Amino acid sequence: YDNVIVGPTSENVDSRRQAPVDESIRLRLTEIAAKVVRELPSHPVVSLYTGVRPATDVKDYIISAETDRMAWFMLF
Repeated sequence: YDNVIVGPTSENVDSRRQAPVDESIRLRLTEIAAKVVRELPSHPVVSLYTGVRPATDVKDYIISAETDRMAWFMLF
């Protein structure tokens, strides 16, 4: 489908119930990603997603590969 996923970030939010889309963060992500995929700014954004990660003792993202699905990664 030629879709590119850009992100995630780790931002402090005021509410654990809402994580609003912040346009300045979206622009920053696009700028950084465009250094890798130079044509990216000329393509439309098809979707935005924000969410709040579960609170854990681990402050970093947890990335794991799904071995039963080729080229599929889980990001928590």
